[in-house]
Amino acid sequence: MNKNLVLFIHGLTGGYDTWKNSRGELFADLLKSDSEINSNFDFREFEYFTKIVNVKNSMLSHNLVKLVNFVPGINLPVPKRKKKRFIFDSE
Repeated sequence: MNKNLVLFIHGLTGGYDTWKNSRGELFADLLKSDSEINSNFDFREFEYFTKIVNVKNSMLSHNLVKLVNFVPGINLPVPKRKKKRFIFDSE
């Protein structure tokens, strides 16, 4: 058992598959394949289901996916952001 823990939490609008790349490889497995990372970190996963918040189109999820894609071997599809439109009625 290592002193450090990486906890993957799946929920909000996705489950376990959230952390898979286009080749079906899990992000945790890619990290574990690095001997230095694997010898210093334990990996655990927690999954829950909710539809309370839809973060798929949020700026946070858009930027987070772009950040995660910097990891070699990860190429997640970047969610498209829906722009808010304001309609002003002149009547």
